[in-house]
Amino acid sequence: MLSSVIRSLSAPFLAGGLRNGDALTESVIGVLVNVLGVDRIAEPATLRAAHLIAVKAYIDAHLTDADLSPARISGASRISLRYLHRLFEDEGITLQQYVIRERLLRCRRELANRSMASRTITDIAFSSGFQNAGHFSRRFKAAFGMSPNDYRMIASAAQS
Repeated sequence: MLSSVIRSLSAPFLAGGLRNGDALTESVIGVLVNVLGVDRIAEPATLRAAHLIAVKAYIDAHLTDADLSPARISGASRISLRYLHRLFEDEGITLQQYVIRERLLRCRRELANRSMASRTITDIAFSSGFQNAGHFSRRFKAAFGMSPNDYRMIASAAQS
């Protein structure tokens, strides 16, 4: 099934005839990762590393959900809430910081994506799981040193 989808998209994609080509590429890669399974992409050295990989994959798949919570992540991963938090301690970051960072990175990719230019910054923030535009803007500026609007303008100018 995946093979036929890729074949049908390849000619228009290579010719630059697909709208939202970057988003489509990211989606196809996501499907491939899900089909292949996380455990086939990288062989973790320890059970703890395997848990962390699985948790990060779950988070990535559910970043757009504003209700993504530690309890939901631990339940879906079948690990305790305490163990979940300890997995991220070893990374030098809290679970919440990781989720916010990943949401910000997703927003930054979409703000730089020419095919997303018609979407508002607030729409991009909300579709990435943020629930408050002001909170998103403050976090974005703290992480990247400029407002989302400034970032979008600079990225757009760089692509012209």
